[in-house]
Amino acid sequence: MTLDTITNEVESIRAEAKREQDFYSHTLTQIDNDTTLSPAGKDAEKEQFRAASQSRLRALRQKEEAALDREISTLMHRIESPRSPGNTDIIAFRDAQDRADRIEDDDEATRLLERALRQGDSSLAHAIFRASMDSNYRQAIKTFIRHKPELATAIEDLQRLNGAKQNSFERTVAYGFLAR
Repeated sequence: MTLDTITNEVESIRAEAKREQDFYSHTLTQIDNDTTLSPAGKDAEKEQFRAASQSRLRALRQKEEAALDREISTLMHRIESPRSPGNTDIIAFRDAQDRADRIEDDDEATRLLERALRQGDSSLAHAIFRASMDSNYRQAIKTFIRHKPELATAIEDLQRLNGAKQNSFERTVAYGFLAR
């Protein structure tokens, strides 16, 4: 899947959420204007419809998150696919992940990444890259791209998708009704 495809999928899901919110507002107006319902009946109808609408919005948000997670996983696999791990490589990678998890800032990540790349330690380099992505260590990420330019597009797409997954203004607007 390309970045454009996943972006279109997310936009489509958010458009569906917008339609749900518009339908909710329209239905509330209809309930308010229904002269056959008592005030208590109107409140009960509104609450029942609110719960159903929230449930549909929750499902749409989960659908968006699943689509983003799927594409993020695909990109991470593409970034790490040149490595074909054997049993000893798996152990080395696990050790490298433990070491990368202890990194405390961007400068340390960049310094250790430079060393790993210089020494040809791809397990540690990839572990530091993952930790840098998780912590948004921009300098370390740029260093990884500089040494692995063939992965630049995939990494940039990954950064955009991670950004889209955060609670952005657009996401809040699309699913903000859930907070009510």
